[in-house]
Amino acid sequence: GGHLAGGKKAWLCYELPKSVKIGDLDSEAIKFYGFAHTAYDGTWKFGTAMSAIRVVCANTAAMAFSGAVSKWSTKHTKNAKNRIDEARKTLKLAYGYADTFEAEMNELLNGEFTKAQFEGMVKDLFPKTDSNDPAPFSRQQYAMIGLLESSPTIPDEIRYTRWGALNAVTEYEGWGRRFNDTERPVAEKRTEHALFGKGAEAGQKVYNYLAKV
Repeated sequence: GGHLAGGKKAWLCYELPKSVKIGDLDSEAIKFYGFAHTAYDGTWKFGTAMSAIRVVCANTAAMAFSGAVSKWSTKHTKNAKNRIDEARKTLKLAYGYADTFEAEMNELLNGEFTKAQFEGMVKDLFPKTDSNDPAPFSRQQYAMIGLLESSPTIPDEIRYTRWGALNAVTEYEGWGRRFNDTERPVAEKRTEHALFGKGAEAGQKVYNYLAKV
């Protein structure tokens, strides 16, 4: 656990006693974590957010699915029975999320996704900001394409699948994006970005896109 935003936000991580292997592949082992969080500045409600971590590269996928709850609020309570009820609710929702994640990601693994399709996706979802740039891709787009083609954490057997495409983007958002080390540590910025910020939004956009292909 720890604090973010200079102590304005607090979070506590716990590992769910459940792990899966997408496609039954050792390289695609997934662990599930809950992040209990609150904020003293009113920006977050007291609650829990679920996340899946790909063990081989520590990529974080914090996505929502139509068939499972990925975030929920938690009540502050001093009553022991109410605390137990809240814990039961949290575990039930967490396991439901894990089961849905496994099913949805296996669907992505079973779908071919070529380099040309990936290039089209990053152009659609992460468009160039400089319309006068003559290069075919932006620096961000090139970085994502490069990870798809050559990341050592994406085995060839999954590289050109929808699951491989998702991991190329989450790897970029988790480890390829640069953060300035100013008044807040880079590790803090990276954590907030991947779990609650634009990194999580990027993963969600890509999943929604791939689920419709």
